[in-house]
Amino acid sequence: MERNDATIPTVAIVVAAFFWIVLLFAYSQQQVPGAAITAKVLMERSPIVPGHTGAAAELVDLFLATFTMVLTIYGVMGLYSVWAEGRELVPGVHRVHSGNLPLVAILSAMAMTIFCAVMFVRQIAIGLAGMNTQKPIDVTGEGIFAAGILLFLTVVLGLYKKYFMDSEVTVEDASGEFPW
Repeated sequence: MERNDATIPTVAIVVAAFFWIVLLFAYSQQQVPGAAITAKVLMERSPIVPGHTGAAAELVDLFLATFTMVLTIYGVMGLYSVWAEGRELVPGVHRVHSGNLPLVAILSAMAMTIFCAVMFVRQIAIGLAGMNTQKPIDVTGEGIFAAGILLFLTVVLGLYKKYFMDSEVTVEDASGEFPW
């Protein structure tokens, strides 16, 4: 039996949450003193926009944001592995028995994917129509809906693998083909 431990991914999520807080705090210090971080402020400006701050501070912000995203993805992947495969990996073929709730969850996530896709196309059309106007175009919505498409597709694939695909756990011994 092999252990599938959730300790390291959980620590990665906690450290990433700390770094997200540091990023938000650093961003709030770049604003007017005493100003709160609101959704409008976050949608209009970012600390990683070129020319926003000095080059050294911008590079640090970019590195911290990238490292935080990598830690978050690593933690989510590890926790998904524990959820989808269990804590104890038992060798053999494991048959799944799905019900109606996973099917409803997949259909709901697909509906949200379609909604995000429609809104993404709408934002593109609004951006194209507003290119010749004096008012600056808000392109943040396009990124949010594109991220929503990918997020909900990921949820669909994860649920499908967990509830509708049989899995097999194999164990290789010391006499395997690969010289480890």
